[in-house]
Amino acid sequence: MRSVFIKLVFLLFTCLLTCSGQTAVKPSPPFKEKYSTVLSTEEKELLDLTNRKRIKKGLNPLKVSKYLMGTARKHSERMARHHHLTHLIKGKNFLYRLRRAGYPGNKAGENVGRSRKGAERVIHLWMNSPNHRVNILNPQFKDIGIGISTASNGEKFYTQVFGAQR
Repeated sequence: MRSVFIKLVFLLFTCLLTCSGQTAVKPSPPFKEKYSTVLSTEEKELLDLTNRKRIKKGLNPLKVSKYLMGTARKHSERMARHHHLTHLIKGKNFLYRLRRAGYPGNKAGENVGRSRKGAERVIHLWMNSPNHRVNILNPQFKDIGIGISTASNGEKFYTQVFGAQR
């Protein structure tokens, strides 16, 4: 009798889920963002502007990392989708996202920005902000990822993720 009751409860629960339009949630796969290192025109422009600032200060140019590109692009997409400039996604910062992406680095930084006026404006704003400037000109950083995504209102969201591998 008990097994019949359990089967009926299970059947009822399944019917309620199906009838209410909800489905069981499948866990997402591990966050292994390994996007292409092929840059869009805008991403290349932001990379060039960033590296010019570094070279001007006697620093080596940054190299594009597939791990950092994936992380930066995904973050810009999220910010654009929500029209919200932030370093946090669901309370998690960029260091969490980098670990999830499998980046083999021990130092990292992130710049985020938004503008309708393009990469030159964003780099200008970052260079005039002490915290952002430190990231761009940090001699320990060797790698970079860049993400640029356009929101539905035309505003662009920019992310730079910097890193240094172990």
